[in-house]
Amino acid sequence: MCGIAGVWRKRNPIAGGDLADVGRMMQALVHRGPDDHATWNDRRLALGHRRLSIIDLSAAAREPMLTACGQGVLVYNGEVYNYRFLRDALQAEGRVFRTVSDTEVVLEALHHWGPDKAIPLFDGMFSLAYFDARTGALWLARDRLGIKPMSVAETGDRILFASEDKAILTCDGVARDVDAREITLRLAWQSRDSSFSLFQGIERLPPAGLWKISDAGIEKRCFWHVLDVLDAARIANDRATDAEHMATLGSLIRDSVELHCIADTSLAAACSGGVDSGLVTTLAKRFRPEISAYVVDPRVGHSEADDAERTARHAGDPAQGAGRQGPLSRIVAKSRLAPGKRWLACKPCWPAGTCRAMPDRRRQGAAYRRRCRRTVWRLWLAGGQHEIVAALVVARAAVSVEAPACHEVRAPAPGPLPDIDRLSPWLGSQRRAQGAVAGTELSANEDLRPAGTGGIARRPRLPRLLPPGHVFAPAGPAEQA
Repeated sequence: MCGIAGVWRKRNPIAGGDLADVGRMMQALVHRGPDDHATWNDRRLALGHRRLSIIDLSAAAREPMLTACGQGVLVYNGEVYNYRFLRDALQAEGRVFRTVSDTEVVLEALHHWGPDKAIPLFDGMFSLAYFDARTGALWLARDRLGIKPMSVAETGDRILFASEDKAILTCDGVARDVDAREITLRLAWQSRDSSFSLFQGIERLPPAGLWKISDAGIEKRCFWHVLDVLDAARIANDRATDAEHMATLGSLIRDSVELHCIADTSLAAACSGGVDSGLVTTLAKRFRPEISAYVVDPRVGHSEADDAERTARHAGDPAQGAGRQGPLSRIVAKSRLAPGKRWLACKPCWPAGTCRAMPDRRRQGAAYRRRCRRTVWRLWLAGGQHEIVAALVVARAAVSVEAPACHEVRAPAPGPLPDIDRLSPWLGSQRRAQGAVAGTELSANEDLRPAGTGGIARRPRLPRLLPPGHVFAPAGPAEQA
């Protein structure tokens, strides 16, 4: 995981304020690339890169990377797994390489073949910004499934882009206005198209997006669509047996895992008791015997740690059935809600209603249950200086109020909140909480502007329900182990 950032000027040249904004964005992305960082700029473009070294750990592979002629510049986040094949093809056409990194292969492919031809050849996960000084065009691209992020904002004469929303929010002239409608939709559906941002004025490069930015403006298009690879005639005429399909699928999965295991650093697997992680961990163990496995064990409710241990135990040589036990580490949550301290502040989003706090009770009247039906409810939890959205429950006609009333809400450990674009259910109701999520400094008494549009209820400040010391309880002796 690396981090990229940049500022493009439409008319005026790059100034000191633009370079300062790139520096602030780089600081906001420090967690994405602790190994190295660098910047580059010319008259109209400034680029920054935070590096997490995976392939070719030398300084020669640092970014922003320039071609030997100096006419092509690249900042790149991700991995292109077929880079060795592409390297051979480029060398056959006379290209000379100075490093063994996949970054240089991506750069040379873009510069030699052009983005329109090169990017569809990339097999992997990536987001990149490539500047071609020969044409004066900046290209932004994202992988087919949108695994690697890219956020873009247009403010006056500037186009800002970065790996995360919160980096763009550190720039001058960018409003820190939360899109309340988008947040509500994400909480209600738990998933949204990754083209949308939680902040007004910021959009995401869509999966398979390929944007060309030049004097003519922004040309937005996609280089791939899932329907393009579906061959209806081939599927209709397929006469292969189930066994043949299984063999083909097994071969594809093995090849994919092997490509993902290419790295000049140690690897680890996030392991659970599920089929997916167990299969990937077992195959990865075949290609990288030294691999370690980890499981996150919050010790609340059902835990998959024991199942993960069994998976790791059998992740030795698959040909022998049960190989030597693979190393597995448990990551245990160090803080959780104090037992019995579950308090609820219920407020319906549709229609708008008043907010009132009450203790979490199991028994509620029939009239109250009827009022809860077909209503979207937010559950708020007092967490000290700000409130945290702990959960969202959609109470339907067939579900009584006991469903939200008995919901056991949990909170993360005290401290900085998770990134808003990574863990959407955790969201402060005050601007201080929003600022903590966005990585910005805001006044403690500055409230978030009430959201009164789009049928979303206005949000009054909630009273503190319990002192922070009673809500958050430190881990017990067993959890500290």
